[in-house]
Amino acid sequence: MSLDIGLQLFSVKDELSADYFGTLEQIASIGYKHVELISTNMKDYSRFSDTISAKALREKLEELNITPIGAHDGGGAPGQSLLDNDWDSIIKYNYEIGCQWIAIPSVFMLSREEAIQAAEQLNSIGKKMKENGLKLYVHNHSFEFRRINAQETLFDVLLENTDPEHVFFELDVLWAHRAGIDPIGLLERLGTRCDVIHQKDLYPFIPKEGFELPKFEMPEMFKPYFLDSESLPDIAPLDLDKLYQRVNELGFVKYTIVENEYAESNKFDSVAKDLKILQKKINLITKSV
Repeated sequence: MSLDIGLQLFSVKDELSADYFGTLEQIASIGYKHVELISTNMKDYSRFSDTISAKALREKLEELNITPIGAHDGGGAPGQSLLDNDWDSIIKYNYEIGCQWIAIPSVFMLSREEAIQAAEQLNSIGKKMKENGLKLYVHNHSFEFRRINAQETLFDVLLENTDPEHVFFELDVLWAHRAGIDPIGLLERLGTRCDVIHQKDLYPFIPKEGFELPKFEMPEMFKPYFLDSESLPDIAPLDLDKLYQRVNELGFVKYTIVENEYAESNKFDSVAKDLKILQKKINLITKSV
């Protein structure tokens, strides 16, 4: 299995917002060779691109021998069209850095009609990205798996109405698992439209009784989209051995990206442990084949 490990920089958002290049240096010293960028300074909600040029960031990453494999960008608030983003600037900035893709962090939808509308917007954005040398991915949480009838979820509608040539999926396996969806079955269904997965919070593993949303007061506009605890199924911790064994067998996943959101307060120590866990797991599976 040729599976590279990356770090989603939201994992160290506070550190990044305080000292961007210093945080990258710490990440490099831990041993991460691939990162997925974020667009927003979480301290003041400005865009990093307003203060850090693509050239300066590319040169710093090259100096540290870190590859910027992709970026989370282009999201929006509930009720806002994805087309409202300045995609020309977003694409230009991330392409100049050397990213392969842009992943939209969340697609907010509550009905079948909203999912179809979102799919149409994603098709348009994905086509534009492909024409400019990038790929468009959609990153999931749990609310995309809200059931709209006995047969389908919002995610089903999004998947079936997006163009496989222009829209790809970055499967967050823990969020899917939290929603009661088998991530292995979903990965098999997505096939090569999902060659990137997000591995949230490896240390420690999070069963239902230990799961919490991030420590902030969620704005009212977002609350309807997140499934409350009563609507989430009782689940066991995600079986990572089984997951990565199947990832190895399928062979099309290129990257697994650590997203450390709820673990220890010292984020550098925590993401270092995450890297070791994944390296060990992947190496053991590869050697067993």
